[in-house]
Parts: sequence; C-alpha cells; structure tokens
Amino acid sequence: MNKKIYHGDFWPNLQQELLLRAALMEGKYALDAWNEWKSSVEIEKIDYGSLRMLPLLYRNLQTIGINDPLMSKFKGVYRRTWYENQILFHKMSVLLRSFHDAGIATMILKDAALVLLHYKDYGLRPMSHINVLVRIKDALRAVNLLSKMEMKAQEAFTEKKISVAHAHVFKDAAGQEFDLHWYLMQEYRYPHADDDFWEGAVSVKVNDVFTYALNPADLLLHICVHGAKCDQAQSFRWIADAMMIINSSRKEIDWNRLLKQAKNRRLIIPLREILNYLSDTMQAPIPGTILTSIQNTPTSKMERLEYRYKTQSYNQKPFGYLPILWFEYLSSLGSNNSQHKFVGFVKYLQLYWGVKHQWQLPFYVIFMIISRIRAITVWYWNRLTKS
Repeated sequence: MNKKIYHGDFWPNLQQELLLRAALMEGKYALDAWNEWKSSVEIEKIDYGSLRMLPLLYRNLQTIGINDPLMSKFKGVYRRTWYENQILFHKMSVLLRSFHDAGIATMILKDAALVLLHYKDYGLRPMSHINVLVRIKDALRAVNLLSKMEMKAQEAFTEKKISVAHAHVFKDAAGQEFDLHWYLMQEYRYPHADDDFWEGAVSVKVNDVFTYALNPADLLLHICVHGAKCDQAQSFRWIADAMMIINSSRKEIDWNRLLKQAKNRRLIIPLREILNYLSDTMQAPIPGTILTSIQNTPTSKMERLEYRYKTQSYNQKPFGYLPILWFEYLSSLGSNNSQHKFVGFVKYLQLYWGVKHQWQLPFYVIFMIISRIRAITVWYWNRLTKS
C-alpha cells in the first residue's frame, strides 16, 4: 500500500521517522525500527533533533529488553537530561514563587507541562528554556517583576510590544532563557482570546509552588499547531510530545473539545493533517469518529492558503515573512470584521517593526525588499556553485 503524502516542510525525514517509531512504539514494531535506524545512521553524526530523542529511545529499548553496547551512551544522555532538568525546574519554581507572591496567576507551557504531566520523568524530555503564560492584564506587571529580578529582555521591550506580540524572551545573568507569554498563540491576540484555556486549565505543582497547565486536549492542540510550521531551527520532537499526551491521557482527552477549539481558531487543517499522520504512521489511538469528523469539517480558502504558506519554506520567497504577519494580523482581529483591515495592518506593521512614524514605513519596506532580493540571490548562487 502506498504511503500517504503529507504536504509541508516540517515533517520528519525517513531516518527521523524510524527513530520516532523505535522510541515510541511497542514490541516488534519498535525493534524493527530500531534495527533499521541503527544500520542507516552514524550515531556520532546524528542531527540535533535526533540527539534530543535519545533519552526516550533509551527508555523504550530498555522496556523491550534490548541489550546493545549503545545503551550505555543513551543512558548517559538520559542521566544528563535528568540532571539539567532538575536545575531548570528549580529555577522555574523560584520564578513562579515570585509571580505567585505578586498575585500574578501563571500557567506553565510546552516543555515543563509535558515533563510533569505526560512524560512523568525528568530524564526523558530535554528542555532548553522556561515558558510561562500570564493573563494579558498582568503582562506589564510581569515584565516589571522580571526586571526587578535582573532578568534582561533579549531585545528592546516597550509596552507597545504587548499589542503586537504574544511573548518576549528574557535571560538571567547565567544566560538561562525565560519566555514570558501573555497570549498562548501569536496568531490569536484579541480580548478574551485565552479565557477558555484558563478556564479549562489543570492545577500542577512545580517543586513546592502551585501553578496551572493546559488540559490534555488544549495542550495537544497547542503542540500540534506549534509543530505544523516551517522552521529551520525546529526539531521533530513535537511528534513525540503529541504521542506522549495521547498515550498518557487517552481516557482524559476531551476529543470534542479539541475539535471545538480548532474550529474556533481556524486550525482545522493543521490539526487534521497531524492527527491523520499520528494515526497512520505512529498508530496513535485516535477515535475513528474524530478523524471522520475533522475530515468532514469545511475550511475556507484563506485557511488553506495560510496553511500552505506557513508549512513551506518562505525564506526564498519574494515576500518572505510579510504574508505571515498578514495572517497573524487577520487572526488577531478575532470576530471583529474590520472594514479598515489595510489601515489596521499598516499600524500593526509600524508597531511590530518599531518604526516611529508611518511615513517611514515605505522606506523600511524598500529596505526589506532589497534585503530579500540579496538573500534570494545569495541562496540561488550557493545552489548553483554546489551543483
């Protein structure tokens, strides 16, 4: 039977898919994938994304009784991950305690929530930074609190940033990265956009500090949407994350809520593609009724256009990132069908790029176009010289 073709540049390659199978599946399926993956790669030269999958691979191979000289190496990666995550969670608890004492509600996102609620083992899932969500009304207070804690913004931060972004990166003196979110998603920034996420959140404890995390359905949606984007720096780990949510919480996942959240935010297409992939390739136990329902859910032409653009490399395209900003701007309007979208987009670009006066925007755009042409020319020249 021919394998279904999934469109987009964010899917794992053949070797990465074998690694996922070896790390996530059971019995003979995992064993066959392990043998094929091991014979097709040089362990010392695997990509960064694959390297970060080794702790999960180690645990799964250990479960199915694999005895291989490489297991000692994998065990070392697992132990190092456990040690580094312990340090990171300690730093996180200090930050969360400060927010709690200041009366600011917090929600841990992505890595931390996955480790505590779904991987349930500090050694299985490498983390690199801390992601915390606060309510939009608390965003400026949270930023000021971080400043008092000597956390420095990676890029210049102004209050206007809150209206055109969903998060900002801060670092401590040791270089540890902390991502402060005031909206869950960059695409959905409008009044009360995250209310249902907060209402459905679950309580979780980080060391001795209580905070919140997304419930399994909402976290699965967040992981899938975050993964379904073309990003050269992004790994394929989100597939393992999605599978861990499904396998650890199959009885707790509210599948109808998942579909409703996707419909409300026009995210049916990425969710449909990913759930189909997980079911077909990873044998994820997703109810057939859900797959049928999402397949039959209508989508607009704009949704399809947005999905195609976001999931294909746009670095060499003439307009580069600009269409992404347009899609994000439209989504940020929510149910507000403004008749002055173009005027609003111009104001949005002014704030996003930090341009002081609107009359300066054309010059900025010209500069961006020249930069795009130069980058595209260099890219094509490099391809010609290498061929």
